[in-house]
Amino acid sequence: MRADVVAAGRALLGEGPAWDARCRRLLWVDIPAGVVHLLDPSTGDDRRLQVGQPVGAVVPDRDGGWAVAVRDGFGRLDDQGGFELVHDLSRPGLRMNDGKCSPDGAFWAGTMAEDARSAVGVLYRMPPAWGRPEPVLDGLTISNGLSWSPDGRSMYFIDTPTRRIDVFDVEPGGAALGNRRPLVEVPAGAGNPDGMTIDEEGCIWVALAHAGRVQRYRPDGTPDLVVEVPVPQVTSCCFGGDRGDVLYMTSGRRGAAPSDPLAGAVFGCHPGVGGPPAGAYG
Repeated sequence: MRADVVAAGRALLGEGPAWDARCRRLLWVDIPAGVVHLLDPSTGDDRRLQVGQPVGAVVPDRDGGWAVAVRDGFGRLDDQGGFELVHDLSRPGLRMNDGKCSPDGAFWAGTMAEDARSAVGVLYRMPPAWGRPEPVLDGLTISNGLSWSPDGRSMYFIDTPTRRIDVFDVEPGGAALGNRRPLVEVPAGAGNPDGMTIDEEGCIWVALAHAGRVQRYRPDGTPDLVVEVPVPQVTSCCFGGDRGDVLYMTSGRRGAAPSDPLAGAVFGCHPGVGGPPAGAYG
């Protein structure tokens, strides 16, 4: 399959797509620009809310607005663009990267070094009601894609330089993880595993940065379908649309030719399977 342009753009590092079923818009971020986008794919209208610092992830907040993972920690963003940093987790030279909500309504997001030095990142879990974030995993380099199985009993996770997609058992209550093991090892030269999502059949879709493709894997790790994206730096993906049957993909300009008019755009395709909207915080 091939992806088509949904919204032209020149994001330096487009990331974190998430379908907000409340407003029927695609949320996505341009990390270094500190911008949260609210894209209506049916009209092309793309609202831009400036956060004021690099932003790694955005999710719907059940109490209204959105919860965001920014360079300095976790905060709230309202519909008028007002931002409040609720939990300051800042450490010099580090920023938040990818994040998502788990089935129990907690917001998980991880950090990485701006210079990508190894083993300094941490994956945090912020419980509902804006509880204090707790570290879940440490010693990470580029904390990246997250997804949960449809039954909520498994969590998938990517630390990009390992070239692996790992799976954990989720212990009762959803806050503790166990039995970490590799599910997929991406061969050298096949792209770097970045953001991911899960479909209604329990298969995971992983953006392979620098390879211009999104790869579907079955629950046992077997490679399946492939979506070709016409830019090298495809960064993440999610399901959305009114029927949940559109696969949206973000991209960036890093690693692309300066003259490439599509680098940094948002893409989409109908892969013949659907997936759930973004999990909400709270």
